[in-house]
Amino acid sequence: MLAIVVGGVMSGCFLDPRAGYRPARFHVGPNTRVMSVPPDAEASGGGATGAASRSTSPSEPDAPQLSATSVSMQFTMAAPRWFYAGIEAETGRLERRGSNLAAAYGIVGFEQAVPLGSLGAELAAGWQGVRYQSGDDEHDSLVVEPRVRGQLWIAEQWTLGATLGARLGGDQGDDWMAGAYLGVHSHRF
Repeated sequence: MLAIVVGGVMSGCFLDPRAGYRPARFHVGPNTRVMSVPPDAEASGGGATGAASRSTSPSEPDAPQLSATSVSMQFTMAAPRWFYAGIEAETGRLERRGSNLAAAYGIVGFEQAVPLGSLGAELAAGWQGVRYQSGDDEHDSLVVEPRVRGQLWIAEQWTLGATLGARLGGDQGDDWMAGAYLGVHSHRF
């Protein structure tokens, strides 16, 4: 399957009527997330037993948090003026047995080429589903996550990169993510 995706990216997007005009890229790599446990998850048995806690000030109660590891796959295509757009899928698990994480995002961003790679910012928005432990219900939410991204060219159409982001809004607390990735490009953006 990965060979098909890489082959499609290397030849440009075959769905584009101007094949080869819009550079396409595929990123795959691991992520680490810190996620707050919502109150309804604690009530249903998905509480943060054994989880790390944090406090934003002495007068506020601790909000339980769990860490998660996942793998994400992102496919984007360049648009005019340094912009790009695409999709991303993520799957993984939290630090406890029987948990899982799944997500699907739409991606929009911009990047600027630098001598050895590129730097950019993007916005991921979409669905995220989390099951905090085996037998628990899935907790679905809408996610808006701004990120910064940097990548380094390691070969003509290959990059290594890193990304860092934080979830916006909601009563979830300070949820953030960090990831690394390997990128394959149809040609340089």
